[in-house]
Amino acid sequence: MAAVDSNVPAAPRAFGFLRFKRAKEPPQKAPPVSGPSAATAAMPSFVRRMAMLYGFTEGLLGLVRICIAAAVLIAIALFFAIVAVSRRPMVRVNAPPTLKALSQQYFQVEGLRFDQVATSIITILSLKHHVDDGGAPYFALLQGMVSPEIYRSTELALKKAIVEIRAKRIVQNLNITALRDFESDPKAQRVSCYVRGYIIVNGQQAGSSAVVPYRAEVLLEKTTPGNLNPLPYTLIRCIEKIKDDALAWDARRAKESKHGD
Repeated sequence: MAAVDSNVPAAPRAFGFLRFKRAKEPPQKAPPVSGPSAATAAMPSFVRRMAMLYGFTEGLLGLVRICIAAAVLIAIALFFAIVAVSRRPMVRVNAPPTLKALSQQYFQVEGLRFDQVATSIITILSLKHHVDDGGAPYFALLQGMVSPEIYRSTELALKKAIVEIRAKRIVQNLNITALRDFESDPKAQRVSCYVRGYIIVNGQQAGSSAVVPYRAEVLLEKTTPGNLNPLPYTLIRCIEKIKDDALAWDARRAKESKHGD
């Protein structure tokens, strides 16, 4: 706490009317200030804002100049990098075909889709040789999938064997293991191939079960799927051999293929 000098006279206090008069008097204005601070205080607000905007613009222009200089340097560096890479010798690598290319090559038979051909062959031949102890329940589905001549010959063979099939309660199925030697005629929309497989026979009597070698040479013609034949191909020729004749056919074709090479 500051000490109070007792020798300094205190200011006289106003009482009554004099005190009321002083309260009514307007406050006295501060004397004007001279120098730079006075000019700044007297500057209009618009001018101050313009000065601030000018300073901000100068800073922004400086940043833009820096960005342009950096972009020019990057462009020059890229130009020299491209020139350096373009002058390097080209190296060609003969890589093996990809799995996708190999699969496309395998599933393409001179313009014909292998998956459609294989599906047609497997479906038709499996229906043609399927029998159970009651007969051939799916034989009627062959109508439209094979030529009328193949259908009639298969029906005749089934009628001759139906008594033995029912007596021995035979169940027979064809298992196709390979489709080879495709030949196609894109103009005629025909394709042929060599079929390898086995006929699996199971019966209740002794000696009625067997695994029989099966070979066939088939010719199919492309047709429009319909109600009778939902497949894209129809079987128009089928030469079949079983047992020893099938194995002999394999040997003969292998010999012919060797001489042809």
